[in-house]
Amino acid sequence: MKIKKSFILVSMVLASLFTFYLSSCLPASKPEIESSKDFDDNKVAIIGKVVLDPPIRDDEWSSQMFEHTKKLLIMNYKKEPHEQKKYFSPMGEDINLRHLSFSVPMGKTFYVNSEKKTFWIAGMTVVPRGYVQILMPARYKINIKKTDKVIYIGTFYYKFNELRKVIKTKFVDEYDSAKKDFARKFGLSKKIRKSLAEPF
Repeated sequence: MKIKKSFILVSMVLASLFTFYLSSCLPASKPEIESSKDFDDNKVAIIGKVVLDPPIRDDEWSSQMFEHTKKLLIMNYKKEPHEQKKYFSPMGEDINLRHLSFSVPMGKTFYVNSEKKTFWIAGMTVVPRGYVQILMPARYKINIKKTDKVIYIGTFYYKFNELRKVIKTKFVDEYDSAKKDFARKFGLSKKIRKSLAEPF
């Protein structure tokens, strides 16, 4: 019984250390826009959505995760990542090349502020438990103009098998519905330019 308790304790400690290490490697992310007060005239608001099929079950999340922390991280870069890079990895990356990353909810439209500069998405990841990292391939260029106020980049779908490995991806243009949702949520008449994510 003592051995079992010790094993559980060690496992919890290792999981916590891994989570701390992973979080320390990741760049700070911009909070989601939640109200009209969160818009910044010096930034561009980005609208998009990431859908996981099936969604992460409640029993896949760590019991220590709060509802507001159950987010997916979209890793962004200031210029096109190395040709061979297919997945984001927190190790061995040049931090100077990183653009502001987005911590976003899954399965519903997200709204985040970003610098008015074109950037490249190099991967997506979510860590439901300290020792489990779900990786999603993503290689997209997001074109931004200095005159942009709000842009729509599209919806990213990921189909998983029972081992949480990606078996299918799909990109969908839901601009019309996203535009209506934006007006309904924020009550603003801002012009939303369609700037769909471009594969590279």
